[in-house]
Amino acid sequence: MRAKPGRLLPLLLAALVACGGTEEHAADDVDAGDGGLVSDAVLDATSAPETGSVPDTVTVPETASAPDSAPDTAQPFPGPTADNCIKDVTAGKHTYDCDGLVFNVALPPACLTAACALVFDVHGLTMSAQMQEKNTAMAALAGKYNAIVVQPNAKPAPPMSSWSPSDDGKVLAFLNRMRKVFHTDDKRIHFTGFSQGGDMTWRMLCKHAGLFASVAPAAFSSGCFIGGDKPSVTVPLLYMHGNKDVLQPLSGADKMRQAIITAWKLGAPSTVSADNKHEWTRRKAPDGTVVEFIGHNYSAASPVLGGHCYPGSSDLQPSAPGQLMGYGCVGKSAFAWGEAVMTFFAAHPKQ
Repeated sequence: MRAKPGRLLPLLLAALVACGGTEEHAADDVDAGDGGLVSDAVLDATSAPETGSVPDTVTVPETASAPDSAPDTAQPFPGPTADNCIKDVTAGKHTYDCDGLVFNVALPPACLTAACALVFDVHGLTMSAQMQEKNTAMAALAGKYNAIVVQPNAKPAPPMSSWSPSDDGKVLAFLNRMRKVFHTDDKRIHFTGFSQGGDMTWRMLCKHAGLFASVAPAAFSSGCFIGGDKPSVTVPLLYMHGNKDVLQPLSGADKMRQAIITAWKLGAPSTVSADNKHEWTRRKAPDGTVVEFIGHNYSAASPVLGGHCYPGSSDLQPSAPGQLMGYGCVGKSAFAWGEAVMTFFAAHPKQ
């Protein structure tokens, strides 16, 4: 049974006490045969993936026909227009306290003179925007991808920080505020999140699909697509889940993936990349919308999390205020989650 968001914190804290805190290390090598996402070949037995030769490790693949992510300079750009909350509109790193939530924002200089992408990157239970950045490095990638990156902070302070559906309105209001103040490119509005942040991503997709160019939920199987609830339109989607996730069992992720395939009538899978620790596949809807699934066999240092971790992160030990444990996956990963997300977003603006 999937743990409900409101029950994750007591479960996590209880597990920490039972385990005597966090582990300092975990085995780098995890047996890929011990659990894993139901393979796309099983989900669609009539068509085999295009595998080819599989390398020992792979880098983040280039998605098909990735467009230039440079800001749109076709029309005269008015420049930022500050409001009563977002008062400092200079380039750099900022924190804005709007409607009772604090948002960390990375604003590249190029986005002051041309319309940039707008990317929301939401942390999980017990975490903060600072911890999220330690694991995704998406704020650090903002300039490379000509994107304004927003990382919200849940309340209260870590380790008690937790998101709920009641926070969605405030996050969405800040998103619309950012659009207006910085005149962002409405064809490049994207949303991603991990764990509870992944749950928020699913809710945003199901309730506001027409707003987003693409989304990337991770480490959470949600109510979206389940029980008849689905987005109003198809949206390019990148979904990652750890096969050995302790907090969000694999069974929920497999059910989620099958529901997406059915709801959007996705076609046969092809392999984006794979090795003995991960499988990354791509399917397309009849209208050409791209949906990609990543299942991995990496694990965090703490047995409390297992596969509930960020591939490619070096966050293996607590270092931020209120941090309970490291959330990065131990050992070498074939891809870095934050870079994979930014690459996917750049390749999928709204058509």
